[in-house]
Amino acid sequence: KRIDNFAFTLMHEIGHIALHLQNNKEMSFIDNMESGQAELLGQEEQFEQEANQFAREHLISNPQWQEFKSDFRPWNDHNYNLFGNKYKIHPAILFGRASFESSIFAVKTTIDRNLCI
Repeated sequence: KRIDNFAFTLMHEIGHIALHLQNNKEMSFIDNMESGQAELLGQEEQFEQEANQFAREHLISNPQWQEFKSDFRPWNDHNYNLFGNKYKIHPAILFGRASFESSIFAVKTTIDRNLCI
């Protein structure tokens, strides 16, 4: 239901295609939604980490993220909005990454993070 989660998940899956499936048509990934666990057939956890890195870097480039962190005002919604406008990144994606990297998820925000309109 959150735009940051949706964007990351979509980019993660695109990462699997770009990094692991584009040149290897024999490889397969199965996401078992019923058990809540992703199962890689014949592959290692390394591929999941690579897809995660791909998603992080394609949603917010490393230079952009370093710039954001250097001027980071903790949990200031205005900072997310200004930076997001500068680089055309939805502020919810910035907020989601900051929450994930700090392991702080209970911060109140006025940023609309809902995927549904």
